[in-house]
Amino acid sequence: MKRYFYLQLKRGLKVFPFILLTALIILASVAAIFLAVQSRMQNSEENQRFKIAITGDLDDKYSQLGLAVLQNFDDTRFAIELVEMTTDEAEAQLKKGGISAYVVLPENFIERALSGDVDRVTYVTSAGSQNVVSMFKNEFTALITDMVVHSEKGTYAISSAVKDSGLSGAGKYMDELSMEYVDLIFSRSKVMTVEQLGISQGVSTTEYYVCGLAVFLLMLLGITFVTMCVKHDLSLNRLLVSKGTSSLAQLIGEFAAHYIILSLLIAAMAAIGSVALAIVGKGDLLLTSFADLLPLFARIFVVLLMISGFNTLMFELSGNVVSAVLFHFFSTMGLCYVSGCFYPIYSLPLPLQKLSHFLPTGIAREYLEGYFVGDTNFIQLVGILIFTVAFLTAALLIRSAKIKSRRWRYAKTV
Repeated sequence: MKRYFYLQLKRGLKVFPFILLTALIILASVAAIFLAVQSRMQNSEENQRFKIAITGDLDDKYSQLGLAVLQNFDDTRFAIELVEMTTDEAEAQLKKGGISAYVVLPENFIERALSGDVDRVTYVTSAGSQNVVSMFKNEFTALITDMVVHSEKGTYAISSAVKDSGLSGAGKYMDELSMEYVDLIFSRSKVMTVEQLGISQGVSTTEYYVCGLAVFLLMLLGITFVTMCVKHDLSLNRLLVSKGTSSLAQLIGEFAAHYIILSLLIAAMAAIGSVALAIVGKGDLLLTSFADLLPLFARIFVVLLMISGFNTLMFELSGNVVSAVLFHFFSTMGLCYVSGCFYPIYSLPLPLQKLSHFLPTGIAREYLEGYFVGDTNFIQLVGILIFTVAFLTAALLIRSAKIKSRRWRYAKTV
């Protein structure tokens, strides 16, 4: 068994450069798909800051101060970009789609507000807009009516109370209460707790696609071994069986050699990919340091056990190179699609969502996602090992049937 394993390993190392070249082409294709998906997500409307123009009376220092505060301190700066424009420029930009809406501040708006007279603010957006811009309109309106108006009422109320009581220092109390209102307005986000649920197990969209496409890539790499692993003639295997090397021993030797070569292939691809990122100045694309990525690679090598078993079964089911490539490719595509490796799992029909938890690719994807959320799910680990044994058992049964079948013996010679 050891000699057969060493021969298989030596055979794999001999063609390793050609396998690596093919694997790099597949890696480049999958990386291009990932970057395209990521770019589309970043440029989508849901992930863009909405540009709101501020027009009208912006010359006085109070307007400039208020705008600077909103741009640098208020929580709306993470979702809204405020820009200064004239009314004519804002109208033109709104028609062209350059901005989502614009706000017109009346003349002497701030000065009149300081005197207790808050004028009406005009908010203009496109007709029928029912998205985040509308949400901002409600937020902005609430900010003006509920916060500014009521805070001014409170500030002038304390002034009136101080004067009616015959006390002095009304301005001091007004300033103190005004600062309390300002602190309350800027800390309004603390009244709620935000929890990001993510797509699957709490991971972000980028992390989800990293795991999904990683499983797809690992599965697809099995095609590069087709010419080496698909057997046209089982004469050698029958001879080994007659000499005392069982089909089980042969299969384990082939599986172990395939797993080692596949692991070396992943390590080589990771090294080449890191060098390529450093050369093009994209080293910041790496999520964390190499030491922090070790647990992720450990999970990948565990998943490789199941994928090696899957590849072994695919090679055993195929009788020639063409059928092996087609069968492996369409099996990989089908499993990865149903498991949510290409699209978010919630976009699939509910029966497929439930089914994905029991598919090998679905288990592998969720197991890799555990790295990003710090979760070690032993059920998923057991599932991977069970599928590995199941694939090898099925391959062993097929191998044994081929060796014992007279029909298979003579089919190759006719």
